[in-house]
Amino acid sequence: MSPARALTALAALALLGAAVWVVLAPGQNERFDPGAVSGSGGASPRATEGEPSHQEETPGERQEARVEAGAEEGSGATALSAYAGELGIPAFTGTLLRPDGRPAADAQVLALGFPGRIRGYDPQDTRRRPSVSRALRTDARGRFAIPESPNEGLRWILRFELGSLPTLEVADLGATPGRTRELGALRLQEGSVVRGVVLSEDGQPIVAAQVQALSATHGPRLSKWLETDLFPLPDATTQTRSDGSFELSSLPAGALRVAAEAPGFVRDYSAAAELQEGSRQEQIEIVLQPSRPLRGHVIGPDGARLAGTRVEARWSPIGEARSVTDAAGSFQLDLPEEASEIMLRASAEGWAVLRRRVSSKERDQELSLQLAPVGALFGRVLDENEAPLAGAQIALFPQAQHRLARVAPELLDPLARTESDAEGVFQLAFDPGTTNESRYRVIAWTESHQPSSSRTLQFAQRGDQAPAALAEEIVLQLEPGFQVTGTVSTADGLPAAGARVHLRRDGSARGTDGLSAGLAAASGDLVAAVTASERGSFVFQGVAPGDYHLEAMLAGHSPDRGANFSIVDRHWQEDLRLLHGCGIRGSVRGDRSGLARLQLIAISEEGRAYPTLVDPDGIFELPDLPPGAYEVDLFSDVGGGWSGAGRRQGPRLAEQQEVQLLEGQWTDLLFELELTELAEVSGTVLVDGRPAPDYRVFLVPAGHEGSESERERQYVVDNMRSTATDRAGSYRFVGLAELEYWVVLAPPQSAAVGAIGGVTRDEGPVGLARARIAPEAGQRTRHDFALQTARLRGSIVGLRGNKEVPLRSGVATLIPAEDAPGLRRFRVSIDRDGRYAFPPLPAGNWQLDLRSGEARLRSEAFLLAPGAEEVRRDRLRLRESKR
Repeated sequence: MSPARALTALAALALLGAAVWVVLAPGQNERFDPGAVSGSGGASPRATEGEPSHQEETPGERQEARVEAGAEEGSGATALSAYAGELGIPAFTGTLLRPDGRPAADAQVLALGFPGRIRGYDPQDTRRRPSVSRALRTDARGRFAIPESPNEGLRWILRFELGSLPTLEVADLGATPGRTRELGALRLQEGSVVRGVVLSEDGQPIVAAQVQALSATHGPRLSKWLETDLFPLPDATTQTRSDGSFELSSLPAGALRVAAEAPGFVRDYSAAAELQEGSRQEQIEIVLQPSRPLRGHVIGPDGARLAGTRVEARWSPIGEARSVTDAAGSFQLDLPEEASEIMLRASAEGWAVLRRRVSSKERDQELSLQLAPVGALFGRVLDENEAPLAGAQIALFPQAQHRLARVAPELLDPLARTESDAEGVFQLAFDPGTTNESRYRVIAWTESHQPSSSRTLQFAQRGDQAPAALAEEIVLQLEPGFQVTGTVSTADGLPAAGARVHLRRDGSARGTDGLSAGLAAASGDLVAAVTASERGSFVFQGVAPGDYHLEAMLAGHSPDRGANFSIVDRHWQEDLRLLHGCGIRGSVRGDRSGLARLQLIAISEEGRAYPTLVDPDGIFELPDLPPGAYEVDLFSDVGGGWSGAGRRQGPRLAEQQEVQLLEGQWTDLLFELELTELAEVSGTVLVDGRPAPDYRVFLVPAGHEGSESERERQYVVDNMRSTATDRAGSYRFVGLAELEYWVVLAPPQSAAVGAIGGVTRDEGPVGLARARIAPEAGQRTRHDFALQTARLRGSIVGLRGNKEVPLRSGVATLIPAEDAPGLRRFRVSIDRDGRYAFPPLPAGNWQLDLRSGEARLRSEAFLLAPGAEEVRRDRLRLRESKR
């Protein structure tokens, strides 16, 4: 498959995820509340005048869930027979296990839904705020169920926390309302430990530096922020000791980087390291450069200093820093010398957000930032007769969420929410600093009235003045909503008790961008969802005029999509009839030993994709699909982890076109895995003539080095492969597309430098060694690494005049010669006795850079011969002391 085709496929399927089992009552943030549903029934779709008569009924309490099967070996997964109706059809279900395999009971589960792709979550980052959040706990068996997703455009992060164990995070999952995705058994891990040191550029230890571990497993967010825009691991912070050392414990396995910052120094990061479960990683080293501080204070209109104000700075070239004012209202932001085009943002609860540029003249001056106080938003809610409306729901949403919030406000988490009093009056308090948005809407609604939206409100502080919008009364008049009622019956004509019914609004995706808009245009925005009663009836109230359609789902049946209808001045009544269930099932035959998990993706004629996993025995099943024609493709989840589940990654291993699904029938498919048509790369790693087990080998698509294209970098991430050598020092990659690759060798528990995030380095990824290869389809390409190593240790002293003086602490860096492309730098600390030692490293030509305090020495190029152990003693020239 060509890169262009792969990129197109990636964009076309960005909304799909992985899958799981189980049942649990929803947590505190459950948004769907089917309540008591009702309906009058009827023979055909029709519009009705006036209030439709209906009789209250008890809704179906339990229902079999549609589950996309794909249990992994050892998961102990069984068919899900029922779930709590309040969940809707769960988006994800699963079993959480302790490291020893026992159920992880009463673990905290946090589900966060974001618009667009999301690889990690930083609670301090106001740029990416979740649209929806759910909180719940696992039951006694470790079971969990995430409530139904409110729309297709959301990508989910799931976080699992239990005691002192590392937080387990599953990122970038897509969910389809009305289908449950099987995630299998998820196992918590034993914690790993990282130890290291934070030094200044002259090699002196930095005391009380703030140290934080950041996840690099998913790569950085794919944006211009590149490799510094990583995501913090929960509860993974500490301070350095008196000797600059630090220790971080209870860390999850995977790639990470460690960030450090201290007053007077620019925040910086370690190289990427890869942790194995329960491992210890030593000698993490971070060298901080001195900053050019930006100082100031924050005051109110009366000149009083404001403590606890959040102050952020962003600048060019790319960078950011954060601070909080102290008791005296003062702040310091440590910026690099080259920072320019500096933008400040100051915010605090009860105060308007201040944004201002810092001119070059102000760069070294004490800045004074004055905030304007803000009160609560206030206003009234009126009914259609302009009478006060009590009990109305009022919520504040970012302008970016307005398209969905104006038709389905209950499905999203607002920035603030309240209720109107007996006089229809409301006050809405909020903290503008909790979001990076600058435009907002207030939306009001009741169960029987359609939502009404305010004009766009801007809370930007102009000069020292509070936003004008906060001084204006907001008056919202609500019109009565319409009702959509009906019944759902099975294919045999029986009441479909417990069926899930969706009301979707058509055409509301206009003006939006991206894949989520395309899906919304095809299937409509989900406005509301209810569970049918025991007699199969349902009712939606407070529906606004617009174009809609209904859809109904029930396990064991194929869904029914109702007719398109318009609500202008009448209610709507429609009866839905489910179809006899149909689906796809089958098996994959062939050698799967060299592949990661296999994914099957069925794509309907309308472009909707239905993914599932192939189990360890090669069996797959996709139940309850709509009848029609499908393209069914088989992929290998090359990226590993759950972030790639549901997306096409790597080459298509097999496909079947025009697969016809007929109502009430299963279609059986057989995929013969013929990897001989794809490329294979294998080899052996020898170190000093002996097989080298546990060395890391990375296969990275070449030709995209230094690209600023998000799509290109994502393509590299999705097609990058990694493995570890076995006891014989062998490695193997199978099922490869016919591309050019970098094959990069890295030490055990290490990553290829520059590969994380889609190769942001112009020179490509580097490690112990690398080669550029071009495997051909149907061919086996072999590349062996024969690494010869040498050792280097030494000591340093200072030279002042002709007198030697001791030097304590510093940094020693080995820089590869220009004739050794693909070889990384190595850096170690110089101890307090002036000594240093490098681990075994590739023999060849190197330069040695030594720093201690103000002293620095860059050696001439020298040869480290294979098998040699060189000992150096270098003298670093010091400045003459002043008398």
